[in-house]
Amino acid sequence: MLARAREIENYFVNLDLGMSRTYGLNLNLEFIDSFLRAHVGRRGERTDTAFRSIALYDEKGEILASTNPSAAWVPVRANSQGDTTEIDTANRTLRTSVDVLVKGRSRGTLVATADLSRLSVPLRPVLTMDHDLRFVVFKSGELIQIATGNAVNSLDLRTLLSELPDQRPSIFSTLPQNGQFSDMFLVAVDIPDSPFSLLTLKEKTELFSDINRDHTAAFLGVLALVILAATFVVFRMGLRAERLQTIYEMARKHQAALQHKNVELSAEISHRQIVEHDLKTKSEELDRTNENLKIAATAFESQEGMAVLDMGGRILRVNAALARLMGCEPNSLLGRLFEEMIVDEEAGGLGLNTALREGCPWKGDVRTKAVSAAGASLWFTLSPVMSDKGLPTSMIGTFYDVSDRRKAERQIKRLAFYDQLTGLPNRHLATDRTIQAMRTNAQSGEFGALLFIDLDQFKRLNDTLGHDVGDKLLKAVADRISRRLGGDSTVARFGGDEFVVLLPTLKTVIERDAALLAEHAAELVLRIFKQPFQLEGYEHNCSTSIGIALFSAPLETFDDILKRADIAMYEAKGAGGNVIRFFDPEMQRVVREEVSLDADLRTAVDRGEFEFHLQPQINRFGTVVGAEVLLRWPHPVRGLVSPGVFIPIAEKSGLIVPLGNWVLDCAAKVLSNWAAKELFSDINLSINVSANQLHSEDFVETVLGAIERHGARPRRLKLEITESLLVNNLDDAIRKMTALQQHEILFSLDDFGTGYSSLSYLKQLPLDQLKIDRSFVSDLPQNKNDAAIAEMIVALGRTLGLHVIAEGVETEEQKGFLEGIGCDQFQGYLFGVPMPLDQFEEFVSALGSVSHMA
Repeated sequence: MLARAREIENYFVNLDLGMSRTYGLNLNLEFIDSFLRAHVGRRGERTDTAFRSIALYDEKGEILASTNPSAAWVPVRANSQGDTTEIDTANRTLRTSVDVLVKGRSRGTLVATADLSRLSVPLRPVLTMDHDLRFVVFKSGELIQIATGNAVNSLDLRTLLSELPDQRPSIFSTLPQNGQFSDMFLVAVDIPDSPFSLLTLKEKTELFSDINRDHTAAFLGVLALVILAATFVVFRMGLRAERLQTIYEMARKHQAALQHKNVELSAEISHRQIVEHDLKTKSEELDRTNENLKIAATAFESQEGMAVLDMGGRILRVNAALARLMGCEPNSLLGRLFEEMIVDEEAGGLGLNTALREGCPWKGDVRTKAVSAAGASLWFTLSPVMSDKGLPTSMIGTFYDVSDRRKAERQIKRLAFYDQLTGLPNRHLATDRTIQAMRTNAQSGEFGALLFIDLDQFKRLNDTLGHDVGDKLLKAVADRISRRLGGDSTVARFGGDEFVVLLPTLKTVIERDAALLAEHAAELVLRIFKQPFQLEGYEHNCSTSIGIALFSAPLETFDDILKRADIAMYEAKGAGGNVIRFFDPEMQRVVREEVSLDADLRTAVDRGEFEFHLQPQINRFGTVVGAEVLLRWPHPVRGLVSPGVFIPIAEKSGLIVPLGNWVLDCAAKVLSNWAAKELFSDINLSINVSANQLHSEDFVETVLGAIERHGARPRRLKLEITESLLVNNLDDAIRKMTALQQHEILFSLDDFGTGYSSLSYLKQLPLDQLKIDRSFVSDLPQNKNDAAIAEMIVALGRTLGLHVIAEGVETEEQKGFLEGIGCDQFQGYLFGVPMPLDQFEEFVSALGSVSHMA
């Protein structure tokens, strides 16, 4: 009822109208306070009022009015929201919160606090003959108050409570026999919707004999309580009616006065709102005007040069940036004709001047005649200022310094079309220029030429002296070629150590004359390599191989011409380098043949279409101690293809690794079969290992896997490596060879003496054998140099504890000489040609039988 009172509603209505406490709401608060006190006030101890106090809070939790000082409400303010009822067992209080609703909106909270002990007063009996003990306790067993007038000391209460059952007591319970209340019976009744229980202790003798009397007495007691309560309620209602009449009269007078003040205040508020709206509108307009002026002033005095021109092209105003650009004071530019200061770079001044006269927008690249702005790249925009009638009244010109952007554009173009190391045109730019020259020559019938240049042994320089030295050589070569070939030729770097020279036109329609002119240009390039290059104190002699392709036919493409020049260059490199070669159809045929072979080779590798041939290796006693595996490829169309043809192709295409793994697997299988044959159990099989195969990551695992898969004896497998394999990555080769040697696999250094023959790596390698190359054997014993080299290799092998075998032995004289210098083993046509596996086994069997008979 109090939460819906008109006085409280009036307070919040006035608050919504904009009134503050200084305009009369203090009266509202005082009236509300008195209203609360009148309804729930202490009238003395005799009334024994249950409520302690009532307070009103707004929606922010601030106290507005209360029957007690507001300080007492601070601890419970935060939790006093919503329609809730809470019991504080520690303070024996009951707190009720009710929302205050004004026009359906929650505007605050009314909170009432009551004493639990006072709320239980009506439960006390008034009949003195009732000797039962009654208590109000929490359901947990904690005592609230004694419900009878009989005195019970604290010791008795503690004893009673300690004897109560641990759980909620039932309606009838028997107390322990040895306790203070052993002669009494406990009756417990829960009070619904509350945490309390009512306990009654009755004597056991009365429980059944006087039950009717007890019920009658209880009934009379309750009836008396009801009559007394009704009398008390009627009395309280009379008092409340008197108070309500008084409050009504006070509220009616207060409301009339408040309504009068509200009317006056509303009129004042409306007037002030109108004035405030007008002031706000004018202030906003002024702010926008000031902001626009500020923006315009800031924009005009920006970093870009700006000028205001009249329709005659004369300068009315300039900013400081334009004055700095022109190298003069701003006042010195006023009144001058704009066209006398600026030149249109794109249209010679015609386009800009026309726009100035006609008042049209314009933009483009310009330059100023001022010395201070010389070299600056300027972008200029011209914008007309239009009148309300849509006619131009003045012009605004803006200068943008785009020097950095133009510089960046040039840098981007250079990155896109020029090599960063040498500064020469790159592949992209050379391609564009060549295509343009081809189109021109197709119309004129004149010849052009493309020279493809590749440095000889450049990789060796990189590997030995490092890439930094290699880069210096490339820059030096680019500089020499550019200075030697002038005119309209284009020198470009295609990548790595490859250069291309474009001769767009040779000024002739005769092919022979064009070839002579192109050859002359190529010879000029060759001559620049005759002088050594100085690279960080190191003098390097370098040669080059040059391929030339002529072009003039309209149906040719750039890729065709480049491919021809590339083929010619490789022909020059194959001829030993430092030479010039022209492309001819035979070169193209060889290339196409190689491409066809590559495709067939891939199919052969996938299908295993190779023959396993063996060439015997003989010791000085004529016994077969080993055999070298030599592949043969029986091509279905070409017939038997030599390893000298398909092995280089396999190296280029990467097929050498799967091909080598196939040979390794076959060799392991053969060794496994030979282990059970007496004549073959001590024969070693030698397999050539390529560079790609040796440096593959899983080389060691592949070799060991093949041996384990077929159960072959690893000490009968010999891997032959060439000196060229050791140049690129010696540490990797040593690591893998050492790992395999630990499994008893043997190693032979093939073609010894034809490579670098470095003793420094020779002593690091886990070798078992040196192999004298056939180039040192073919002219023995007549050639003294070959004889000296062969003798040196044998002596070196003995010193290092290695076996020595000579390949390519074809005559008895060669064999005799090699035996004389201490060579251990021999291989060549003198002892046997490469033969299939079954023929080799027959050869060994026949040789073994002859030796046994002897």
